[in-house]
Amino acid sequence: MPVAARSFVGVAILVIQYVLTKGSAMNGVVAYGGTCARRARVMSVDLEGHAPSWPCATASGRAAARPSIWLRPQAALANARFKVPWQVCVAFTICGILLLVGAQLMASDIRIREPDGHFDRPEGCYFGRVLFTPDGKQLVATGVDRRARESSLGIIGFWDVSTRKLVCTRTLPDVVGARVCTADGKRLVASCWDNKVYVFVAPKWEIERVFDYDPPNQTAMDLAILADGKRLLSPNAGDRGLRIWDLTNWKSTSLAKGGELVQDLAVSKDGKRFAVAYLGPIAEIWDAEKLQVIGQLQLKTDQRLQGVFLSVAFSPDGKTIAAGYGHERTHPVAIWDAATLQRLHTCRGFAEFAEPAEALAYSPDGKLLAACSGPDFDKPAHIIIWEVASGKLVYQFYSAKQGGGMNMALSPDGRWLVHCSADDSTLRLWDFEKIRREIGK
Repeated sequence: MPVAARSFVGVAILVIQYVLTKGSAMNGVVAYGGTCARRARVMSVDLEGHAPSWPCATASGRAAARPSIWLRPQAALANARFKVPWQVCVAFTICGILLLVGAQLMASDIRIREPDGHFDRPEGCYFGRVLFTPDGKQLVATGVDRRARESSLGIIGFWDVSTRKLVCTRTLPDVVGARVCTADGKRLVASCWDNKVYVFVAPKWEIERVFDYDPPNQTAMDLAILADGKRLLSPNAGDRGLRIWDLTNWKSTSLAKGGELVQDLAVSKDGKRFAVAYLGPIAEIWDAEKLQVIGQLQLKTDQRLQGVFLSVAFSPDGKTIAAGYGHERTHPVAIWDAATLQRLHTCRGFAEFAEPAEALAYSPDGKLLAACSGPDFDKPAHIIIWEVASGKLVYQFYSAKQGGGMNMALSPDGRWLVHCSADDSTLRLWDFEKIRREIGK
C-alpha cells in the first residue's frame, strides 16, 4: 500500500473510532442502556424511527451506570440504532495508530543494507579515514597501530580493491594528520603529528623522502594537490594559516595567515580553482593560478542561526560545489552554483543531533552526491544520496552493523562506496552501480 494511502486509512480509522465513541460525527445519540452489574440489555433495532424512553432503565429498575453508544445514520439504516462494544473501539484505535506509525516509517524509507564485502584489517590496527588511489585499483586508509605496548603508532594501509586483500602497511612515529595521492597516483604524501611530512612512492609504497613541516612544530590537518601535480596545499593545525608547497623542491610559502581554522580543502578537476572551508560561516574560492580569492560561499551569520562549514567538494564537471555544515542541531548539505556562487539546494535527511557530514562524494558523472553521518558508535552509519540537479533525496540506508563513523569514499569509476566504521574500524563496501540501477539514477 502506498504511503499516502496508508496514512489516509490510518486517519480514517481514527476518525471512525472517534465517531463510534462520541457519536457526534454521524448524528448519533447517547442513551443510557442496561449495562449495570453486567446486565447489559441490547435494545431492539427500531426501524420505525421510534426512540426509546430516556433515560433507559436497567432490569433492576435503576438508572444505567454508564452510557451505551447508539448510532442513527441518515442513509441506508435510517433511524436504526446499534450498541458498539468497547472492544471494537479499542481495536479501531490500535489499528489506526499502527497504520500511521507504519506510514511514517515508510515515508522515511531508511533501510538497513548489508554490505557487498569488506577489507581485511590487521589485528590491533584501527583506521579512521579512507581514500582511493586515482586509478581506483587500491584503497588507502590511515589510522593507529596499537600493537606496540609502549605507544600508539600511526599506520597507513594499502588494499587491492579487486581482491580486497591487504597489500602492505606502513607505520609512522605518530598519528597521521592528513594524506593525499598525487594526480598520477605514483606518490602518497602524508603529514604526521611528529611535525614531519612523509612521501611514499608506488608500487611498494616505500618512503621516498621525509622533511620537516613548515612552520616548525606544526602539522597539516588536511592536504590537497593541485591538478598540475606540482603544488600542494596544507592548512596548519596550530596557527591556522594556509600554505602552498612546490613539490619540485618541497619548499612552502604562506597563502593566508590567522583567521578561522581550516576544516576542509577541495580542488576542481580542471585545476583552475580550489575551495577552502573554514570552521566558520565562510568558505573561500581561490584562483589556482593567480592564488587570489575570487569569491565566497556564505552561511547565515546572525548569532542564533550561524552555521559553520565542515566539508566541501567540487563536482567533476566543475558546475556545482557541495558543502556540509553545522546549523544549530541539524547538519544539512548545500549545493552552490560554481559560477555565480549562489545556493541552489539545501539537502536534508540526517536526523537531529546526528554527526555532521564530514565526507562528501560526487558520482563520476556529477549527477549524484553522497554523504555519511554516524550518530554514535553504538548505532549504524547513515548514508544518504541526493540528486544534484534537484537536491532531492533519492536513496538512503543504514550500514548493517553498528559503529557510526563519518568517513567514506567513492571509487573514481563510481563502482564502489566504502565506509569506515568508527567503532571497530571495519572497512565495508557497497556496489554503488547496483544502487544506481535500483533507484534508476
